[in-house]
Amino acid sequence: MKRNSRLSLALHTLSHMAHAPDSLRKSADIAAHAGTNPVVVRRVLGNLRQAGLLVSEAGHSGGWRL
Repeated sequence: MKRNSRLSLALHTLSHMAHAPDSLRKSADIAAHAGTNPVVVRRVLGNLRQAGLLVSEAGHSGGWRL
């Protein structure tokens, strides 16, 4: 995936998550909404987590949140 596509995905995801910042989002749900692969979403969200923009919770009931 090209760098500008990752930026677009990151911005799209962050803006979508900003509507409900306290709710957990699964990477599969984010991928379906963005029309891409969940693995790509996890890589992009992992970078956002390292930057301190997102928090992740592991496990079956886990997910991502702002």
